[in-house]
Amino acid sequence: MCAASCAADLGLHPEAGTLDFGAPAKSNAPTHAPTHVANNQGLWHYATTAASDRAVLRGNSKYSDDSSICLAALHSGALLHHEEGMVVVTLERGIWDRNSTVANGTLSRGVLSESLDVSDGDDPEGGSARLFSVSAYPKSLVEVQSIAGRPGAQLQDSCGFGDGQPPQAVGFNIPQGASLFVNATLSDREMLFVADSGNHRIRALSAVCSQVCENGGTCVGSDTCDCPAGWKGYDCTLPECSPGLCGPNQICTAPDTCSCAPGYGGPSCLTPLCVQECLHGGICGAPDTCSCPYGWWDANCSTPVCSQTCGNGGNCTSPDKCSCPSDWQGVDCREPICDGHDHTGGPCLNGGSCVAPGTCLCPPQWHGPSCSLPVCTQGSFLADPSPYLHASSRTKPSFWRAYSPCAHQEWCNATHGFDCGQLGRSSYAVEPLWGAKHRNITGRATRPSRCEEKNAFFHLLFSFY
Repeated sequence: MCAASCAADLGLHPEAGTLDFGAPAKSNAPTHAPTHVANNQGLWHYATTAASDRAVLRGNSKYSDDSSICLAALHSGALLHHEEGMVVVTLERGIWDRNSTVANGTLSRGVLSESLDVSDGDDPEGGSARLFSVSAYPKSLVEVQSIAGRPGAQLQDSCGFGDGQPPQAVGFNIPQGASLFVNATLSDREMLFVADSGNHRIRALSAVCSQVCENGGTCVGSDTCDCPAGWKGYDCTLPECSPGLCGPNQICTAPDTCSCAPGYGGPSCLTPLCVQECLHGGICGAPDTCSCPYGWWDANCSTPVCSQTCGNGGNCTSPDKCSCPSDWQGVDCREPICDGHDHTGGPCLNGGSCVAPGTCLCPPQWHGPSCSLPVCTQGSFLADPSPYLHASSRTKPSFWRAYSPCAHQEWCNATHGFDCGQLGRSSYAVEPLWGAKHRNITGRATRPSRCEEKNAFFHLLFSFY
């Protein structure tokens, strides 16, 4: 049996190729699907919104296999206009197209058919490969349909024998009839009995469920499971618990059995669970979420937090504490250090102020890298006594690293500082220390711009005696 809607009816269904000649096939012909429009000659033509320009009808009483089944039903009288119902389609051999009565198109019941093209087909001498006829479906026929039986395809034999589950795996061989008790409905006890003539057996078919009835459920009707106490749902997989039995953070996992929802544990399922360890005194405050104490954050409270910003390359290594490079100090690494490293002579003396790493700002009466050399109105510009007065040039500390303005001459013109008056003093810019090797000293991880730091060279070129 096959069913086809007239709204998409352009000929025989492809599965009709598996039927033998003379075998009937059932087709559904609803009147609401096609629209029959009368032209000015009073002829009726098949039309649909999707395929009206493709519907054809060829032949008389027997029609070509590309003809519209619905038009053929109207043309043959199997159905009346605007009448809905079932029709029986019977395959006929193509030799019938040699009959002029069949081959010539006619006007019948308001539907005009075209003549058969006898040049088509596999026969070299002409002729159609296959025709079909249409007749009214007998309404008095009692028909039983089931979903049991192994499906087949073109050029594939689906007949055979075999019991199985699901019923679509069962093999039949020419079933001839079926029987069911009057006013009965298929269930797990009420069976449909099928006369399997080819296998010489009476087969029994219970109610069929496409889903598996779990947890002891039974299939009692078409896709209907009868679930045992404590289970419900389409396939008996949903447990039932008494109202109010499951508390907060609990779910019903079995009949009258509550379990903790994912992420919670403890006797009452009120304790959140974390897959990670909460460090530094943190606690698990929500599923997989740590509540951290002051000064710590991150998924497991492992990252410190500083209320101040650590400057000059410093890092926050514990709550509100910066770890500074060796050139800087203070709570936020913004205080420079003048401690005598790099031959600066020590911390700033005589009231001098450390204004940059290794750089002192001296009062007017003092000068030098650590403000240790007095400014004299006569004699040499050296402290008295000085170990460098008669020393060779090789041992004299004639230069030191210091921070100074980029535009040094313009700065001197504006400030008129003492050091600016030393004619023998010269300076040029050098690149500051940076990168992984020196970051712990200067705090510089990347290469700075050119005009930031300089080496100042002071040469005492003359003395007064």
